[in-house]
Amino acid sequence: MAKRGKDIMNVKGKMVTMFFLMVIALVDAQTPGELITSYLPVVPQTYINPDGNSWVTSSSGAYVTDDQTESEISWVGIPQVDSEPNGDLNVGGSCGTTDIMDDPASGADASYVYFSDADGIPNSGDEYMFYRLRIAKDPGSGNFGFSVLIDIDNKFGTEDTDSVEGNPGFEMEIRVVNGGGSKGVYLDSVNATTSGVTKASYNLNVYTQRSYALSQNASCSSKPAVFYDFMVPFSDIETHFGISNSDPMRLVGATSINGASVLGTTASDIAGINDDNYANSIAGQDQAFSTFIKGQSGSSATESTGFGILPVELIAFDGEKKEGYNEIYWTTGMELNNDYFEVQKSLNGKDFKTIGEVNGNGSSETENDYVYYDMHPNESSYYRLKQVDFDGSTEYSKTIYVGATYADRISMNIKENGKYINVNPSNSTATIVITDMRGAVVINETINTMSSIDYSWLFSGFYAVTVQNSNEKISKKFIVK
Repeated sequence: MAKRGKDIMNVKGKMVTMFFLMVIALVDAQTPGELITSYLPVVPQTYINPDGNSWVTSSSGAYVTDDQTESEISWVGIPQVDSEPNGDLNVGGSCGTTDIMDDPASGADASYVYFSDADGIPNSGDEYMFYRLRIAKDPGSGNFGFSVLIDIDNKFGTEDTDSVEGNPGFEMEIRVVNGGGSKGVYLDSVNATTSGVTKASYNLNVYTQRSYALSQNASCSSKPAVFYDFMVPFSDIETHFGISNSDPMRLVGATSINGASVLGTTASDIAGINDDNYANSIAGQDQAFSTFIKGQSGSSATESTGFGILPVELIAFDGEKKEGYNEIYWTTGMELNNDYFEVQKSLNGKDFKTIGEVNGNGSSETENDYVYYDMHPNESSYYRLKQVDFDGSTEYSKTIYVGATYADRISMNIKENGKYINVNPSNSTATIVITDMRGAVVINETINTMSSIDYSWLFSGFYAVTVQNSNEKISKKFIVK
């Protein structure tokens, strides 16, 4: 009897153990797309969760294949300089609450942005900027920080006179303090400092939400990845920083272990870049931020195309007919993971064929000049470049024309090193007009011989130059850094 009783107790013990294991399994088996935080039916919470239910998906059910396109909000991914590896943290644990992640297998990004204008009326007070970070583990109520650093003057590093050690050019930080006595969302001014001054603050429960993501880094598969979303009223950004929703911005997400600013050396993880490639120091962190921001094209809040990464900044691409060959030449201002260029040729401007390859310079922040000689020229030809990254991704340049009458055509070459534009009006008189990003004319000149236009006095930003004579008009965009 004693043995039988002992056996029964053993069976009961095993059943209890199995029950608890099942409970733990059920608790841990989270559904992608499900809200972790409870929904609060108050403005502005309704903006970040428009359906007002417990899902962040458009289907009001679980994510199936893609947690960006199937999201309730049309998030725009912030393209990355590099894959976001597991464990590239300055401080904090791998696959932890401050570990930003992506999913290289599915192409899921580490961070996202979205501009909301509920009534479609500009500047009516209901505009918000949303940000989303993909985190390896739910932070719960722990005292962790999530930030977005923003460059609003399109100057960074040495070209930004306000840059300091620990802050190479950011003017704004949107900072989330997840726990502790100071929890909330903060809009900070960080221009020329690493500490920041708070301009506005918001309730954590109303201005943030957490949900379970679908895609995650395979090395962290034992823990469900989460989305941490937060937002700020754009009217406060306009008030405190003097910018509109049509002004270009560059941004990067980061985390901290205590909710403090991620500037200086306090960043735990930086989104969209392999932190291991940079020294664990103030200089190393500044370099990591600079690599990401300088490779990013500024984009306004209202532009649906989002914030694009420029793997190769092509600042000049042209060609010229010579005796017995065509010379094709181009200049890059910056390169990221650039493997090589394919030079492609067409006789009709539509059907292109690769005629040669020119090796790229990998990653570079200086100007690089390239040339290719087409030794089998036709009477007239079209050319374009196919730029290929080390990972196989590609981008195409504009198309240029080189023909028998090329001697009568305008040629233009923008040189960023010396900040001048070489223009050959050929055998005619031409006008040169340079406009800024708002369309205002900053240079308007007439030339009849080959000339160099000095633009070194222009402020940093995006510009367009147009050269026109009686037969032809050509335009190019360029950046003043």
